[in-house]
Amino acid sequence: MIDLAPHWPTIVRRAKARTEARQAQGNFVPPHSGDADKADLLGVAGEWAWSLATGQRQDESTLVDLGFDSPDGTNVKAVAEPDLRLVVSPGKLGHATAFALVYVNLQEKLATIIGTATREQVQAAPLRNLGHGLRHVVEQKDLQPWAEGDRR
Repeated sequence: MIDLAPHWPTIVRRAKARTEARQAQGNFVPPHSGDADKADLLGVAGEWAWSLATGQRQDESTLVDLGFDSPDGTNVKAVAEPDLRLVVSPGKLGHATAFALVYVNLQEKLATIIGTATREQVQAAPLRNLGHGLRHVVEQKDLQPWAEGDRR
């Protein structure tokens, strides 16, 4: 488990700045949950956990989605639900070379890296409609497991 509590004030500040930046662009569409602030908090927390786990520094000046979240080209997908599968919109592969699935417990401020998948693995994953349109879905069993100390 990755303890995010010591970093929580920074994570909250970054999430709020991200939400505000999206809204200022005028093309902000709230996520399916209808709670943009929570979605950005989850995303930033997942990215922060990946940074702590891999030693890759977060670019704190970046507030918009570049298609990847770390210097090695990994796009971090964070989930707060126990339904642990990597879900990626076909048009949202961006420039990512790999994807990481991170489970974040927002209440306890803890995160766990579940696993990773290559860009090619995500592109080859079946398209499924989970209620919000077609998405590539990589099940947890098909992810490369993450071991503490891995650096990608």
